[in-house]
Amino acid sequence: MKKSIHIALVILASVGFFDSLYLYFVKLTATPIACFQGSTGCQTVENSIYSSIYGVPNGLVGMIGYGGILIVLGMIKYRPDLTDTLRYILFGISLIGFLFSVYLTSISLIVLKATCPVCILSAIMRTAIFIISVFELRKI
Repeated sequence: MKKSIHIALVILASVGFFDSLYLYFVKLTATPIACFQGSTGCQTVENSIYSSIYGVPNGLVGMIGYGGILIVLGMIKYRPDLTDTLRYILFGISLIGFLFSVYLTSISLIVLKATCPVCILSAIMRTAIFIISVFELRKI
């Protein structure tokens, strides 16, 4: 994996991790999400039944997913002998995250008819990581 690609993935996963950490913090503390002035979409999404899965807040699910990606990226850097296997793992984690993100974005737009910029940021990070992981998988 090229160093520039590796750095880009680390940045994307880190932004996603901290975005998810913020959403998890908001859920735990029942703090209103800092959203654009006048926007109620963030509160609508955060207070919906779709903000957690089986009682686990989506922010925590996101942190686990992004954390897994960061661990795989660390292993790619320090265990180059496992790069091919780790590319498959990176693809798998990013595919699951991407599909979950598509599901949540669809629910937000179609069912809740609300948008949350904080949630959209995570969807953008997931999509970018997934696209890069597809190209990295093709190198095997």
